[in-house]
Parts: sequence; structure tokens; C-alpha cells
Amino acid sequence: IYAEDALLLADSIKDVERIAEANHISGLAWKLYGDNSTAILKLYHAAENYKAQNEQHKYSIVLADIGETYRANGNHSISIEYLRSALTIQKELADSQNLAITYNRLAASSYEVLISQPSYQKFVKGTNQGYEEIQQILETDISLKQCLDSTLNFIENSEQIAKKLALDEIVISNNTILGATYAAIFEFNKARSEERRVGKECRSRW
Repeated sequence: IYAEDALLLADSIKDVERIAEANHISGLAWKLYGDNSTAILKLYHAAENYKAQNEQHKYSIVLADIGETYRANGNHSISIEYLRSALTIQKELADSQNLAITYNRLAASSYEVLISQPSYQKFVKGTNQGYEEIQQILETDISLKQCLDSTLNFIENSEQIAKKLALDEIVISNNTILGATYAAIFEFNKARSEERRVGKECRSRW
């Protein structure tokens, strides 16, 4: 409600920066409310406004928020497209904190692409699932292997930055995604190791 009030006031005085900020906040609020369609519309408006003002830092953050909203909606290919666009700008700006966050969200999207691949779904619904069988599939299915490699690469890139900046929440999220990824390819010892690491991180934080 406050964001919509702010948007009306900002629009009445043609304050483009405040219009962008109000749309951004409104978009995030609609996402939390569960209305991803309205959220994306608001975030699109914010992105257009920030781009018009050449506010590259804020523009990249909104692009990442659009990508994350599409991920939450199950549109992984579009999610990755927007997240990669945000990543390109953040690299140019040397925006380390947001790079760690965007790499993390790319890892989440890439993991979800991995487990939704037809070859993976066929495997998990089969009768002889095991480490050897999934490794054989990974050796022959290029698309599945690329998804796995991308997920692990995104996690590693995010982790390097997050640890350096002590971004504990991102570190925990990275470990959670990594554990889920290891479990997905039947490397359960590594998955349990990441689970213990997440528990340790949470206890030290809280």
C-alpha cells in the first residue's frame, strides 16, 4: 500500500527516480504476496526507469530480482537470461556483494533445470537408480552434464566472494544448493557433509 501511494505521489511530480524505487519495492512486495505476474510487471517498470536514468547499479539489482521472480514461477530459462544480464553489469561495476547473490541465484536456477531434465526425470523414475547409473548418464548426456557443471561453477563463484565478504546467508544458501546437487547425483556422502556444514553455519550465526 505504501509503495503504491509513493508511486502515485512520485508520478504526480514526475520524479523518475522515486517512480523507479516505488515500482521496485512494489514488485518485491507482490512477489512476497505470491503474485509473480504483478511482481514482474512492477519490476519491469522499475528496470525501464533505472535504465533510462543510467542507474546501472540499481538496474542490475532489478534485473536479478526479475530473474529470481521468474525462477520462483518455474520459468528457468528466462530466469537465467535475466540473471546473466545482471551478472554482466555487476562484473563491469565490480559489485562484489551483488555478484555473490546473483551467482547464488543462478546456481539455484541451474540446479532446478538439472533436476527437471527429461533424462534425469526418466532416471529417477526408473528401477535401478544408483551412483554408477547416474554417472553413466552424466557421461553420455551432454545437456545434463552442462547443467551440473554450470550449477557447481555458479556455487563456487558465489562461495569465493561470499566467504571473503562474510555473507553468511549466501554461504548457507550455497551449501544448501550444493548438498541438494550432490544428493541429486547420488553422491550422498558429499551431500551429508554439506548438510552438516549448513547446520554448523546456522548454529554459529544464530
